[in-house]
Amino acid sequence: LGNAYSAVGRFAESAAAYRKALELYPDFLPALHGLSGVLIPVGDAAGALAAGDRAAELRRDWLELDLNRVDAFDAMDRHDRAMAMLEELKRRHPFEPTIRARLLQLMNYLPLPAEAFAEALRDYARCIVVPPAAGAFDRNPERPLRLGILSPDLRTHSVAFFLDAPTRHIPGDWHVVAFSASAPNPADPMTRMLKERIREWV
Repeated sequence: LGNAYSAVGRFAESAAAYRKALELYPDFLPALHGLSGVLIPVGDAAGALAAGDRAAELRRDWLELDLNRVDAFDAMDRHDRAMAMLEELKRRHPFEPTIRARLLQLMNYLPLPAEAFAEALRDYARCIVVPPAAGAFDRNPERPLRLGILSPDLRTHSVAFFLDAPTRHIPGDWHVVAFSASAPNPADPMTRMLKERIREWV
């Protein structure tokens, strides 16, 4: 319930639901984590930090939780603590761009030289992976259609029956590839049937 209220921006009601859960289970991690996030927009940064600190005692190195704690320090104008925590998170997660983005936001409140901002921007850029250029696209509408099927259930399983009808009559100009996310069992009857219809498996 707390998650649902949070998703629609009803943070006070979300906080109440998380607190009710914590009355029943004082160390329930999802409720502590949720409370550490929703208390900030309702103006209780100290409460958010307390919930986050308790959750951090129960589970170490949870990035999403740690960023909530950073936000709590920021909301309390404890920018030095927020900055120190972000620097520690950078050390633990050397290629996580979210940490660098928060750091750049926080630097707006600090009297830092221009070169510090420039280096922080360069550090952020080093974490961004540029996607490879797309290959040439064949615009011919008559080109063969390539279809991939990705599933861990290409076996005797209720999900696999959804593939029965569409794989019965695969047009000759279609190229279908099955990406099995689980180790296939050659003896499984559904796997055997699908392999007869879909010739390429990965």
